[in-house]
Amino acid sequence: MWKYSDVRSLDLVDAVDPNQDLIALYTRINNNNFQIRIDFLDLVSSLDQDVYIPIDTNPGGTNQIVTQNNGTIQADINWDYLIIYHEDGKFQIVNSNYFRLDDIEIFILINSYQDNIILSINQKSLPVISPFTKIQVITTTPNKSYITDQIGPIYIDGPSPPRAKVLFVFWDIFYSSTSAEAIRSWAGAHSGPVSSRHGLKYLLDFADKTYNPIFLLDLMTPDTLSALDYLSVDDWMEKLITQGKIITNHENVDFYNYWKDSDNDSSGLVNIGYDYAHSYTDYETCFQSSVIPSDSISFSGLFNECKSRLLSNGFNKFPDPVVLGGDFQSSLLGDPAVLNNINSYIFNHPWIQVLTQYDIQTSMGEFITNLSPRNSDNVKNMLSSQSVLEDKYTFRQGNPDIYSALISAPENQLSDLAWNIFEKLSYPTASELIPLGNSYIGQIGLILTAARWVNQPEAISSCKSDLDFDGDLECILATSNIFIIIEPKGAYVPFIFSKDEQGAHQIVGPTWEFMLGISDPSTWDLSLGIRSDSAQILGAFVDDFNKWDNSEITTLNNSITFINKSLSIYKSFVITEHGVLVNFSDKDMPINGTQIPIVLDPWTRYSEDWGDKYKYQTTANGIVWKIDSGIFIEVQSNKLLTFIPFNKTRYALAKPEDPNYDYGRGHYLPFPIALIEIQPAVSYQINIVINP
Repeated sequence: MWKYSDVRSLDLVDAVDPNQDLIALYTRINNNNFQIRIDFLDLVSSLDQDVYIPIDTNPGGTNQIVTQNNGTIQADINWDYLIIYHEDGKFQIVNSNYFRLDDIEIFILINSYQDNIILSINQKSLPVISPFTKIQVITTTPNKSYITDQIGPIYIDGPSPPRAKVLFVFWDIFYSSTSAEAIRSWAGAHSGPVSSRHGLKYLLDFADKTYNPIFLLDLMTPDTLSALDYLSVDDWMEKLITQGKIITNHENVDFYNYWKDSDNDSSGLVNIGYDYAHSYTDYETCFQSSVIPSDSISFSGLFNECKSRLLSNGFNKFPDPVVLGGDFQSSLLGDPAVLNNINSYIFNHPWIQVLTQYDIQTSMGEFITNLSPRNSDNVKNMLSSQSVLEDKYTFRQGNPDIYSALISAPENQLSDLAWNIFEKLSYPTASELIPLGNSYIGQIGLILTAARWVNQPEAISSCKSDLDFDGDLECILATSNIFIIIEPKGAYVPFIFSKDEQGAHQIVGPTWEFMLGISDPSTWDLSLGIRSDSAQILGAFVDDFNKWDNSEITTLNNSITFINKSLSIYKSFVITEHGVLVNFSDKDMPINGTQIPIVLDPWTRYSEDWGDKYKYQTTANGIVWKIDSGIFIEVQSNKLLTFIPFNKTRYALAKPEDPNYDYGRGHYLPFPIALIEIQPAVSYQINIVINP
């Protein structure tokens, strides 16, 4: 193997044709052979130039080189020997008198895969090689005297030039709202920027096998860690972190409880964001498909561009490294074939140095500061800062009332849930989702109302408060142990919570609580508020909104009844001793069926082996959905129920994504929702039994 100590010179990319561009020169003595290695930017299988290598071993000689067309070019040394390698594959060695030396043994290897030519000369044939010997490499257009590039002259035992520094850094690493997103982010099929296999798994394989460390800036977020646990790859991840093959810039990480606050195990559900967006404005990244039009993505072109940056980094002794990576979703470095090529190139080109965490910490303090995520030790307190909240309001045009409500909310499981959702809506996975997040930000007020009820539970049956700051009144139906929010327009239930000796529990919730942008972006209509994203399930028992304008509402001690204006639709909600009873009738056959998104204690997702804890079974009366050793509910009905849990295809996630496999609807449900459906019916009855 060629070593860094064999490298003698680097050269900037300066030739028009990559096949004629000299970028590095090596020399060494190996097994009594004097070897010269010449690296090209992109060498094809056959030469497209004439190569001249003058060698200066003694005083005297000549600096003139006669080219194939009997022209002349001038070397920068007075050479004694000249190796001539023609583009047709013929070669010869001459002395300064142009006398051909046929007794010198030379072996020439062209390696187009690694873009180099290696010449081996037996020292017995050329015994005058010494540390003071100089060489130069010059290329010309075939059979012409036009110099296309040159490198050197250098002493064959001279010092090595500075190495090109490389750092593997990635962000926007993992999407983790659904099983479909998780498996696609992990080992996706046709998911890369050039529709190839692409995923975090392949990047980690690269780090594991090559020992090239990679910085993953947003790995340590609750949702990502939760999804990796669900995929059962958390042990491997933790091992790679311990071995220093993955660097997260967090010391002593508790892999499973990273999201937990040290003072209160239930108050750390705030999603940890990163201020990396501005950190890399001055650092160009390699292998981003966005640098050229998607319809003309060329790995060779991107690779040559990256090599050019590397050479510039080493040649100019830049203090900061070249960043390989960037936005992982648009990086070619999630493709196993590309990673294999990159690894092979780095391994075979020792003028490239892959930096480790130690290198960063000891010599590049300013750069590592830019890499560091914002301090996550007290995220909730930071977010509670009035100035930060006001900035978020100004930037996202939100409602300042929700911020005041968050700050003043009592400390319990549901207020922590509200903070978690607030963070997700404020920092969605993509900037284009920010307007959608704004559409739901006021809905956090519904959860905060429930949080206040948890601390002071009481019976409520009222439709007199605007709980989500939208100017319309919402209904509350509550007892000492069950709390329901009902939206009069649509007569649907966005949230159901309960309370027992174990604490607060969530029973029903909307899909936007976990994921934004479910439908095709071309269908979004921001003027519709919470209905901007048509594929969102806003809660349980959602009907045609237009049918519920100016409905008649009747409230009793433990029930609320809705009758629409035309008296054709009736819907009632009753809190029973152990649950919620819903009756519905529509004189006109409804077009759509009924959906109930069961959201059973979603914070369970942030615990070790959480995927094994959600279980279901069918009974004579309905469907049981439970958390192992925790809360469980049974949904009963006088109609046939269809049950679609998020975890039905978990067994299939052990393998890379298969585009030909039908994963089913649960595969696309946000974690940890289980969906219950009833086909369109003139009437139905639903009984949600909580902790029977």
